[in-house]
Amino acid sequence: MRNTIILLCLVVFLGVGFGLETNAQNLDYQGFHFRSKSINNLTIPFRQYHNLIVLSVRINQSDTLNFVLDSGAGSTLISDLATAQKLGLPHLRDIFILGNKKDQQLKAHISNIDFFALKGIEATKLGVIVLEEDVLQLSEYAGIKIHGLLGADLFNRFVVRIDYEKKQVTFTKPTKFKPAKKYGEPIAIALHAQRPYLQAQTLIENDTIPTGLIIDIGAAHSLSLEVGTHPKIQVPQKSLTTFLGSTLGGVVYGDIARINNIQIGQFNFKEVITSFPDTSDMSSFRQEYRQGNLGYGILRRFHITFDYTHENIYLKPNRYFKEPFRENKSGMYIAAEAPDFKIFKINYLYANSPAQKAGLQEGDTIVAINNQMVNDMTISQLYDMLDKKEGSKIKIFAKRGDNFFYTEMLLSDNF
Repeated sequence: MRNTIILLCLVVFLGVGFGLETNAQNLDYQGFHFRSKSINNLTIPFRQYHNLIVLSVRINQSDTLNFVLDSGAGSTLISDLATAQKLGLPHLRDIFILGNKKDQQLKAHISNIDFFALKGIEATKLGVIVLEEDVLQLSEYAGIKIHGLLGADLFNRFVVRIDYEKKQVTFTKPTKFKPAKKYGEPIAIALHAQRPYLQAQTLIENDTIPTGLIIDIGAAHSLSLEVGTHPKIQVPQKSLTTFLGSTLGGVVYGDIARINNIQIGQFNFKEVITSFPDTSDMSSFRQEYRQGNLGYGILRRFHITFDYTHENIYLKPNRYFKEPFRENKSGMYIAAEAPDFKIFKINYLYANSPAQKAGLQEGDTIVAINNQMVNDMTISQLYDMLDKKEGSKIKIFAKRGDNFFYTEMLLSDNF
């Protein structure tokens, strides 16, 4: 498992629904649609950075911007305030997002985009949320500038098929979509707050648990379960307490462990690496239909088709289906530093991890790995250098302050 960032729906938007729904009263408003009425489906290539599906978009007369396609996002969101200001987007109304703790509030505002376009698809007078602070830090995670998220506004308008092998996403008019065996097994979903949920069966230390999961292609983990949402959802004995990632509500800590099995439709996965975030302070906002989050680590194993109109998804195994669930054997998480994202710094270490035992510290800059300079790599390529079998020796040349140093670490399982 590589660097983990959790885009959990642990946040509560106060008044957001009302603010964005006012678009329907604007006669100039058009949701996402094909630029030409004669088009029934359209395939667009995407770029992938870690788990993130990145699409090129334009807002009004802007240069090309990078937006993440995210089924876990209920609204279109601009995460970079400077971009919204540069484009002169209107500040219509302040809103607040509740964080991971009851006393945390993140300031944001509602705005409106005159013209939003990606290849062959466009929208006019599109309501968006603009974050006042980039708490998600997706740019540092992806190693490129990320400007925002595309969520339910797009999924509601099209049948969306994601092909992780070819790195393509296909959009189809719902009225022209005909279910067929070629799309894989149909699985019923339910939409809550414009986000898709499915029912799965999880097996944790001999307890089989019915589990409602949000389907979240923007989440890097395979599976996340929330302790307290079901009496039998508990952290397994063999686990690791650690940093899990960043959300709209702030930094999240918790535990990582392997669960015995998860069954989704006819598909079974064993020894799944699972996150157990500490969400105790959000207990009053829990929903009975939600016990966790199904993320990229599992979803990447399918050609996945989202059909919100008929409340189905279709899962067809791809060539990644049988790959084992791999953990981060170095025990360190790395971020790419703006503005060019070619400086890679350690932003978190597991306690007693191979990286910590090798003398590395948070804030150290990675200069070279196994005698290869990293300044010409992407952050994904850097993680690939660390994705080796247990017992592999990794040579690291690093910088701390003004001093350079060399060290070696032996990769090992952490739980």
